[in-house]
Amino acid sequence: MKITEINHFSHHHKLELSYSGTPYQCDGCKELGFGSCYQCNNKKCDFHLHENCGVAKPIATHSFFKNSNFKLKKKGKRGKTCKACGKDVQGFMYKSKETYLHPCCLELPSTLNGNFNGGSLRLILEVKASTKCLICQNKEIYKGKLKGWAYISSCGKHCYHVGCVNNMNFENWKM
Repeated sequence: MKITEINHFSHHHKLELSYSGTPYQCDGCKELGFGSCYQCNNKKCDFHLHENCGVAKPIATHSFFKNSNFKLKKKGKRGKTCKACGKDVQGFMYKSKETYLHPCCLELPSTLNGNFNGGSLRLILEVKASTKCLICQNKEIYKGKLKGWAYISSCGKHCYHVGCVNNMNFENWKM
């Protein structure tokens, strides 16, 4: 069941779950967002949180890190990047030892299903790309500095970095 209204420590007004018809910057993680978000119900406020940032738990786990607990931090660390998408962590983030994740990246679905060339395609979230990403044409993000998570088809022919998929989704949404 979706939570439709929240009081959040990061804002002094109530936030309502709504659909933003235009892109917004999440005031939690500082990443771009579009679609469903928690938005201030005060007309004078322009405050938005991704759904995942709005209902982020103080402590979370992820299946890729079996023996780790991630603690929610309110502010990112300069020069630190999200292990999943490769982008800087500037606002809300989860941290475990030296691993950083955006709240939205921590909650990525383990599989994506879609259509490709008239057939169905199932993509599975993996810790690293096994082949070149079909979007950026690289195996690593940022010229080998960061592996990044990827969605990979069971046949291994289709590989997409999480960060590249996020960028592509935004570009497609703008059209």
